[in-house]
Amino acid sequence: MKINQRQITILKALEKEVYISVDTLAKRLFASPSSIRRDLAELQSRNMVHRTHGGVTLFNPTERVASFSRRMTKNVQGKQIVAKKASAFLKDGMSVFLDGSTTVKYLLPYIAMHEKITLFTNNLDTATSAINEGIETHCTGGKAFNNSPVLIGPDTERFIKNLRVDAFFFSAQFLNHKGVISDSTQEETYIRSIILENCDKKYFLCDNDKVNQTALYTLTNVKDLDACILEKEWNLLECDGNIIY
Repeated sequence: MKINQRQITILKALEKEVYISVDTLAKRLFASPSSIRRDLAELQSRNMVHRTHGGVTLFNPTERVASFSRRMTKNVQGKQIVAKKASAFLKDGMSVFLDGSTTVKYLLPYIAMHEKITLFTNNLDTATSAINEGIETHCTGGKAFNNSPVLIGPDTERFIKNLRVDAFFFSAQFLNHKGVISDSTQEETYIRSIILENCDKKYFLCDNDKVNQTALYTLTNVKDLDACILEKEWNLLECDGNIIY
């Protein structure tokens, strides 16, 4: 049996948003929730989607995450713009944690301009570049995640739980118009959630490729951060918080 046009539309929507609730699909497609559930059951039987409580995602959302090397070359100018704005929050003598994202790596030249900043990261590539910049650097232990230099796992978690830093600079896959920050990888989302509990200041860096989308795993909301630093003004953002354009 061929998949129908509505099922094709669902798959196309998931290519952009990763996770969508049944109610949202029903409203968009002018169909009843029961009809949507039947469509999802058919797609799941073909190993094309994975049904979750109240919604659906693609069968293996982690395959949607681009490789680290590919992400390093994506929207470089936007990431540089965001990093320059975020550098205003750096101070001599502070301790900072940079997450595994490619975006925060562009902060390294600005960190190197300051005196006695202590850097922590769970990204081997970021750590190596920081050392080359002459920055005092500490790298968590852990297991390389998804053939990348990002470290995860129990060793990483233990290291971070015993740490308290002045500032956490991080990014994630998506930011939606309600200020929700989300990612397709459960492992990295969990590591970031631990660091958010173990830092005094929280700064989210977001280039324009990340806006107006939602992934499966929610990390936090802009209103709970000290600053959300965007590449450019985004008029659709409807949330409280310190937004920096």
